[in-house]
Amino acid sequence: MIAKPKAICGERGKRMGVRVFVALGSNLGDREGHVREAIERLREAAAGPLQVSGFHVTRAEYMGDVPEFVNAAVAFETVLSPRELLALLQRIEVEMGRPAGHARNTSRTIDLDIICYGNERIDEPDLVVPHPKAHERAFVLVPLVEIAPDLVMPGQRMSVRDLAERT
Repeated sequence: MIAKPKAICGERGKRMGVRVFVALGSNLGDREGHVREAIERLREAAAGPLQVSGFHVTRAEYMGDVPEFVNAAVAFETVLSPRELLALLQRIEVEMGRPAGHARNTSRTIDLDIICYGNERIDEPDLVVPHPKAHERAFVLVPLVEIAPDLVMPGQRMSVRDLAERT
């Protein structure tokens, strides 16, 4: 029997674009509503259907005593460049009530992070892909396992399923 090869983060789509993975989270107001709205707005970036995980309620990490988060993950093909995708995610965050100059590790109506953009590794001051801590965060990995369990993020040797089992 031939073993099925593991999926690589963002294999180029057969029809169009680059496969990307985006993590979503909200811990203010109508958390599920905010995540749903952000998913709908991500359709603007998609060159085809979105693959969406279920919603997961998670304890806020690194933030002290704040409301729990609702987290999800989305995968889709896009023709946007990494920078164009980042600009879109930031615009969605601002339009949904997140201040443009937000501090790290604070409560927010919506948080959108590029987890993977194809097989690319990007290390710029305001754009790091894959997300530098995705491989150690259960609130990112668990939703990813639902939509791409065999995904191996660039720079990692283990699938997101294996990484999630270790968190």
